Amino acid sequence: MTFEPKKFDDVFTAMRQRAEAGGVISDFEVGSVARTLTESFSYEIALLYEQMRLVYLSAFVDTAEGQQLDMVVSILGVTRGEPDFAEGVVTLQRDAGNEAVDIPSGTQVATADKPGAPKKVYQTVEPQTLLKDQTSMDVRVQALNRGEGEVVPAGAIAVMPRPVPGIKSVVNANATIFKGKRRETDDELRSRAKNALIASGKASVTAIESALVSLPGVRDVRVIEAPEPGVIDVFVDGTGFGEQSEPRRVLDSVRAAGIFARLKAATPLEIDGVFRIEINPALKPSPQERAAIENDVQLQIVSYIESLKMGDPLLPSQITKSILSVKGVNDLVSFTLSINRRDEHGTVTPVPFNPDTDRRVVSQPSERFQPTMICVASEDKPLPIDIAFQAGAGLTAATYQNLAGLLKGYFDGLATGAPVAITEVTQRIANSGITLVPDSLVVTPEPWCGSVSVAGGAIPVRFVEKAALGDVLAYNSTLKITGAIRLTLPSSLTDAASQSVQSAVRQKLEAYLAGLKPGANVLFKEMAGVARTVDPVQDVGVADSDFRARLDDGPPLPDRVEAEKINVKAFEKAALENFCIASGTQVIDVTITKVDVRVTVPGPAPAGSALTQKQNEIKNGIAGKALLEKMGTGENLRYEAVQKAIEALIPGTSYAVTALEMTGVSRCDGRTQTLASAGTLLHVRTVEIASLKPIGISAVTVTVIGTTPTPAP
Repeated sequence: MTFEPKKFDDVFTAMRQRAEAGGVISDFEVGSVARTLTESFSYEIALLYEQMRLVYLSAFVDTAEGQQLDMVVSILGVTRGEPDFAEGVVTLQRDAGNEAVDIPSGTQVATADKPGAPKKVYQTVEPQTLLKDQTSMDVRVQALNRGEGEVVPAGAIAVMPRPVPGIKSVVNANATIFKGKRRETDDELRSRAKNALIASGKASVTAIESALVSLPGVRDVRVIEAPEPGVIDVFVDGTGFGEQSEPRRVLDSVRAAGIFARLKAATPLEIDGVFRIEINPALKPSPQERAAIENDVQLQIVSYIESLKMGDPLLPSQITKSILSVKGVNDLVSFTLSINRRDEHGTVTPVPFNPDTDRRVVSQPSERFQPTMICVASEDKPLPIDIAFQAGAGLTAATYQNLAGLLKGYFDGLATGAPVAITEVTQRIANSGITLVPDSLVVTPEPWCGSVSVAGGAIPVRFVEKAALGDVLAYNSTLKITGAIRLTLPSSLTDAASQSVQSAVRQKLEAYLAGLKPGANVLFKEMAGVARTVDPVQDVGVADSDFRARLDDGPPLPDRVEAEKINVKAFEKAALENFCIASGTQVIDVTITKVDVRVTVPGPAPAGSALTQKQNEIKNGIAGKALLEKMGTGENLRYEAVQKAIEALIPGTSYAVTALEMTGVSRCDGRTQTLASAGTLLHVRTVEIASLKPIGISAVTVTVIGTTPTPAP
């Protein structure tokens, strides 16, 4: 049975015909009372018919919409897939204080509440603590409400609805992003509901796809029969799958017996793109407004690419449409796209694409396009390039200024989009009178978007960029730094995890020193701050007594280490030499390699077997005995202390240590020190303790002399 609703014209005609047939009412001219009343009743009756039609349609899965469709499919135990949450990172800032500030998980931050733009609220998803020496910290946040509509541009999050005491400001340096599943449409829900009936029997492609796509975080599924008999490949576009994952368990519960199902990630087709847009000149945007429009265009492009499912083609026309949908954009002037296929082994293969001729880029059913670097410009963008090198000779204040002028002239003469030739840079260094140390030249681009790498002896410059000279960092000496820092880590960390944290801290510190300009001092406070940025470091201890510095391979320079910094002079570059990063006390193994002992006996000196017996007596009295067992953490080992300890090993015997050599090797970083003369010491850092090993008998040489001269034969 099919419900057929009546239209307004049908109802009005039927009512008029009945009235006229009775012969009582005949005036149905426009504006008459009879016509007005009849039209009014006809409209209401037609409206009721339409409402009844909607009620009728809402009872069927093919015609129900919205909430009614949700109710229909609920009979099958199917619910509409809700969208995931937008995510991002905010920076919390505070003034330096004496107490740590705890940021609990769930702390809310939001955009400003403006007319026509209601505020969007985010919350932190991890607890964090700003230590007393920290003034800022990055914290991951997630939107409070679901959906891609919660995405906000950079700088939009600036409010804390419930301020945390001690926190003075919050801001998101970058736009938040939406990577997850979008809200399921009516068509998608209808299809899944129908498949649910088919899938109830299991052991079918539809059963596998329906079971997996219903899992949180799974966007799409494709089942492809493999060339081998009895094997299928199940490609999943989503997160959290692997051999021990929930998708693996669900897959095993619905696959057919005897069928081997290989669970794989969707093959990504990674997209790097640069887009040049034209903004309506009548807008006359400020730099902030221009950046906001560029950011909105970037979000639109990313949103389109993210909306594509596995096997969908990439359509440049749709990219253009999404760009032109942004208010204030006049045109897409030009663009470049680089597409690379990354297989399960990490091998990257370029996907051919010509923007002038290709109208689409086809993907395989197991592949999905994925934006990796999308850059949007509405004007030429500067590309600052920093130049750092070590000079073998000729580096003075005058030659440095000359070089800066030569390099600036070269960069100023480059056209927009022109690459930077490394040979041109080295030639200008030579022309300035400075000798370049081989392989020391480092050229670092600072792009406005994404990353740029040196290739084939040149720095590629994108068509919207103009290369510009950044910092010229020249040095002729390396100030090598020996030191240590102590990390406070959670007690629950395993040894392997602690080692991983220490390695990460070392990399951060090396990057910090590499980023310092020649002549810039190394600040202990900054080093501690860098180490604290590594999760899960809780606190960092730095002591100036742990540090030593020397130029190249020269002797230590005591005047370079001050209370709060290491003093670096002009044309010097700081670098780590020996550096101990530890969360517990480390040991310095000290080995005595040489001991010369002089023994004085009454009368003439013995000879022959008597001499040998006396020498062995002294050697046996010294070798194998414990020395200086009560050394403290951070206590330096002095030459004279070891000398006196050896001389006290044999009570009642008159002997003196005339020569002594020892070597200490740190288990933390392999730092090796040698003591061989009076007045020297073995430097023990505050995270270390010296352990003096017993003397080996082969290291001892004994000379015996008498109080009276030996008689002449």
